[in-house]
Amino acid sequence: MILKSFMTLDPITVGPDDSLYRAMQIMAWTVVRHLPVTVADRELVGILSERDVLALRASEPDLDWKSTPVSKAMRSRPQTAAPESYLTEAAARFAQSRIGCLPVTEKGKLVGLVTRTDVLAAEVQASMASVRTPLCAGDVMTRAPETVGPDEELDHAVELMTEMGIRHLPVIDGEGRAIGILDERNATGALRGSGRLTNWVAEGANSGALRVHEVMSKRPITIPQHESCASIADLFVQFRASAALVNDSEGALVGIVSYIDLLQCIRPEAAASDASPA
Repeated sequence: MILKSFMTLDPITVGPDDSLYRAMQIMAWTVVRHLPVTVADRELVGILSERDVLALRASEPDLDWKSTPVSKAMRSRPQTAAPESYLTEAAARFAQSRIGCLPVTEKGKLVGLVTRTDVLAAEVQASMASVRTPLCAGDVMTRAPETVGPDEELDHAVELMTEMGIRHLPVIDGEGRAIGILDERNATGALRGSGRLTNWVAEGANSGALRVHEVMSKRPITIPQHESCASIADLFVQFRASAALVNDSEGALVGIVSYIDLLQCIRPEAAASDASPA
């Protein structure tokens, strides 16, 4: 399978001189998390994500966000792919580099965009049926992951995900048992829907923000440590999930498995290579 068969055609873009405030408004209006940055004739010069904006917001809180240009936060010279690139190559690059999207270009001009979610769904469907890996959740999970409590402010949870470079936060009760999971997409979507994400970027955290329990998924996928990677992949496709919580025999949280972990399981050669972020 090649990228042009499932990429988003002619994605929405911003310019390097557009304000970050305007870029966040576009993300809110169009419900996207990545904006290619282009100049004349759709020449690609960078990529901007919600995470980039939030990271800059956290590091430089006194900036004037309505006048700060996109170029201040964007990543220049992002990794790109060609329309004829194969799905397997894109999957390996996502697993290796932990990037969020791949702009698709022809002769330096933007023609499409593929995200990790796009690639994971296509890769799992195309590859997992033929993969016979002995690996299980306990082999690939992130142990002792960062967690939050249900009554913590959503603003603070999003800031934690940004600072830690993670996209999922298990939500635990006072006994260390998982009662939900907070996904970056759901969290930022909730802030967008309430108008708080744009306000947080422009003005700072709001003491009246939503609480984690109002947004978290209350029925996360939970699995034992011996669950096979093939089975986890099936669960992700079936429930359109991107992470599963791993419990021990007594139901206590011991780890988390994400779609990136599965990509590394499916394409182990990607995990063996070093990569620079894009």
